[in-house]
Amino acid sequence: MGRYSLSQSFAEAIRVWQKAAQQYHTQGDRTNEALSLSYLSLAQQELNQWEAAKQSIEQSVTSLRAKASELLRITS
Repeated sequence: MGRYSLSQSFAEAIRVWQKAAQQYHTQGDRTNEALSLSYLSLAQQELNQWEAAKQSIEQSVTSLRAKASELLRITS
């Protein structure tokens, strides 16, 4: 697989993970939203989209913190 084809694959992966993260966010599924954002970040890193990758990781952490807060409310 050539470099161009590999770049296309990562670009497609970015589209898929963005859509997945949005859908999980809409459903309120913070765990899978965070996981999708993490995978999104990896694909962005492969294409040297460093600022976007950083933002995706930050969103992932925010989502996990929201999930943790939710769980703490339930158990309190």
